Amino acid sequence: MKTLHTLMTVLAAGVLGGVCVTQAHGAPPLVIETVTVGNPGNAGDTQNQGIFGVVDYVYAIGKYEVTAGQYAAFLDAVAASRGHGRHERARLRSRGPYFDWDPRLGGSGTLYDLVRGDLANLSGNASAVDLGPLTCIENDSDDESSQADPDTDVLAPNTGFFYLVRFEEGSVIGPWGFGSEGEERAGTGGCPPWPP
Repeated sequence: MKTLHTLMTVLAAGVLGGVCVTQAHGAPPLVIETVTVGNPGNAGDTQNQGIFGVVDYVYAIGKYEVTAGQYAAFLDAVAASRGHGRHERARLRSRGPYFDWDPRLGGSGTLYDLVRGDLANLSGNASAVDLGPLTCIENDSDDESSQADPDTDVLAPNTGFFYLVRFEEGSVIGPWGFGSEGEERAGTGGCPPWPP
């Protein structure tokens, strides 16, 4: 969640009525309307557990909820500032025992890998995410669906799975995503990185 925290930090810095995030690919800047929150002399609320709500500075928060499009533009801008180019997003949708996902924009001859991991095995922090052991559900799919290879494993009580998709185009292999500080997520096992 540090990425969201970073977004909120950017919003809080925009004291003069708005935050401007420059999007990748020469798109016009994205402006997020903010409102000023003042009262720097606020003494806070004294409770048995301590004093809460002390604010000794003026800050701004977003006037409206951040939309999915604004958040996507923010991720693109952060990825571009770190040399990753456009932030790749492949929205993954569950269709019962199989999944489908958005195609990679501009991809030709793109293949996709879908993996499953166990939530209990996730570990790491903002700079390094360890996905733990991964199970390949579909390797080198030439379409945007795992309908031909449904995941029929059943969850044990009080457990959970997560699913990730990546792309391959020739010798370029997409990552399983990035931690909020830009480091590539890593796991063990999963799908082989190259077509057979």
